[in-house]
Amino acid sequence: MKLRLAGSAGSGKTNHKKDVKIVQALLNVHSRQECRLELKVDGDCGDNTNTMIYEFQQYYLKMPKPDGWVGPNGGTFRELRAILKTVLKIPSAVIKPCKGIVTFNAEGHEGGFYHSRVLHAPGPWSGLTLGRGYDMKEKSAGKIIRELTQVGVSTKDAQKISKGHGLKGERARQFIIDNDLLDFSITPLQQKKLFLISYEEKEEYIGEVYARNIASRKKLQNGLNLMLV
Repeated sequence: MKLRLAGSAGSGKTNHKKDVKIVQALLNVHSRQECRLELKVDGDCGDNTNTMIYEFQQYYLKMPKPDGWVGPNGGTFRELRAILKTVLKIPSAVIKPCKGIVTFNAEGHEGGFYHSRVLHAPGPWSGLTLGRGYDMKEKSAGKIIRELTQVGVSTKDAQKISKGHGLKGERARQFIIDNDLLDFSITPLQQKKLFLISYEEKEEYIGEVYARNIASRKKLQNGLNLMLV
């Protein structure tokens, strides 16, 4: 997911709420890597957020004179995104399903911009998506919780993610930031299981549509036959 700031966040800056949330969520990715306390992603650039920006610059970036703010084109923002990119590039063997290989390969990649084992919303009409094509736009919260826990996602995480049901495009992407889920990921095996749930659901739907079409054609043909008697 591409992350961009419209303005600067930090001590004495414009601090647009969306910008602050992005910075807070990125700082939390770093904090989880370092086993440190995390920020509340609320868009409020208060003392805790300002302090964490300053400490990130002082202790991680080793800046001689930390300035305590993050700009859209600055080194601090670039390094925060680089940390997230590193987290998402942890190498794992891809476990492919026994069917739907073409669809599976088309729905994402391992690592990089289209890394599929994290939450994402590929396009303006896509819903919150996890893995290769598990789109939550038209799923109920209950169904999401049931299917995610079925593949091994914790109930707590499944409940949190399920709140994004029905969202699409930019709203789905903002949900990921607002709920501090930038670095949430599933395992290759969980991805495979989730893909099969989604793929088999589509298979069943296509089968039902085909059966209805056949039945409709037979009914029409029977009607024509009666007219010709």
